[in-house]
Amino acid sequence: KLNLISTLVYRIYKIASTYQLFHEDLEILKKKLVSNGFPLHFIETSIANVLNKFYTDTEQDEKDDSGENVVMVLPYLGHISYSTKRKLIKLVSKFYPSVKLKVVFSRGYRLANMFAH
Repeated sequence: KLNLISTLVYRIYKIASTYQLFHEDLEILKKKLVSNGFPLHFIETSIANVLNKFYTDTEQDEKDDSGENVVMVLPYLGHISYSTKRKLIKLVSKFYPSVKLKVVFSRGYRLANMFAH
């Protein structure tokens, strides 16, 4: 159960392009998990543990940076997105070693968004 929640939170964290989307998606996840019988305290503790890991790792990475940070926003297109991200980071680090590239995925159009509620 813990691995399921951790995996889903990780996916939301990697895919959401803004904090607002991230927060909305976490709320949706919590509602779905509660409706499937997961205890709310267990869900919130699991989410907090995953987020603490992300923010602790990010803070340590920022302390080591001495170069320029560049953020690139790309649409999320499935598995190809991650291979494109790796290739871009590799190319930028090869030709511009002082630049630290961070690739962020935005949530693209979904079928559900095309229909009125």
